[in-house]
Amino acid sequence: NVELGLSGEFGGQADGFYNVGISEFDPFVKQWTVDVDVHFEYRGFELRAEYLKTQADGYYGDAVKPSLPFLSAQGAYFEGSYRITNWLGALLRWDVRDAVHIDYSEPFAYDSLLWRLTVGARFDINDSIAFKAEYVHVQPFGRMQAGLDDMKNSMAAMALMGTTVGDCAADYFTSSLVLRY
Repeated sequence: NVELGLSGEFGGQADGFYNVGISEFDPFVKQWTVDVDVHFEYRGFELRAEYLKTQADGYYGDAVKPSLPFLSAQGAYFEGSYRITNWLGALLRWDVRDAVHIDYSEPFAYDSLLWRLTVGARFDINDSIAFKAEYVHVQPFGRMQAGLDDMKNSMAAMALMGTTVGDCAADYFTSSLVLRY
C-alpha cells in the first residue's frame, strides 16, 4: 500500500489581505506553503516521509499597513516503524528543521537549524490503552551551531547567561500513555 500526497497554499499573509488604508482587497504581503509526503505500508512495516517549505515575506509596517512577521522555514522527516508482535512496535525517525522567523513589531528573531533522531517503542496493553517510550537526540548544526559557539566563546554572553551558552545538543527520554475510545 503506497500513498503519495501533495498540498500547498498561496495567498496574503494573516492581516495582510485587507488594506485598511484604502479599504479594498489587497494581498500586499505574500505567503505560500508546499508539502509533499509519502506513506508505504507492508506486513507490519511502515515508512513515512514528508517535506514542507513555507515562506511569509513579512512587512516592516508603516502608518497605513501593519507590520507582519517574516518566516522562512523548511523541514523533512523520515520515519520507519515495525509491528514486531500484536502488542509491540518499534520506531526510528530522523527529522531536520531549518527556520528563520523575524517579528518586526518587536525586537525578536528566531533562527533554527537542527536535526533530531528518535528511537521508540510502543506497547499495546489492550485495544484501548498503549504505552509509548521514546529517546530523542537533538543536534544543532551549520549556522546555528556556529552562532551558539560564538555566544559560548563570548565573555559577555558567559557573564550574562552562564557557562551553558552554546551547549544545545541534548538527549531526552519521553513517555506517554495513549487512550483510545
